[in-house]
Amino acid sequence: MPKLAKQIIPEIEREFIDSGKKDRICFDSELPGFGLRLRSGSKRRVFIVQFEKGGVQRRITLGTTAVLSIERARAAAKEILAKVTLGGDPTAEAEEERARAKITLKATWSIIIWPCASPSCGRSASTKLIAT
Repeated sequence: MPKLAKQIIPEIEREFIDSGKKDRICFDSELPGFGLRLRSGSKRRVFIVQFEKGGVQRRITLGTTAVLSIERARAAAKEILAKVTLGGDPTAEAEEERARAKITLKATWSIIIWPCASPSCGRSASTKLIAT
């Protein structure tokens, strides 16, 4: 596969449609692991980066062709691949970020405020009402 460029995406799409396959990833010839993913039944074309970490193949979606230019997607892929080369794990970082995002106001409220709304805490009735 040649270097991914805006001019060859329509050709890649035609070949994909003619092949009748459900899923295809076309990898860039200059940056190993960087590619364009096409799926049948979907007009979305997404840039991906694929790498191996701990003996397991992993893929990260960078964004759609409608949002990202090839140059920006390639730069993002280089950053991710550099992290992997230096020992990082971008998928683990993303999982940690998702876990941190799950800490909601309700969860924080129940941890910090709710225990102090009990009669033994010594708080006023208004605090108790707010907490319930």
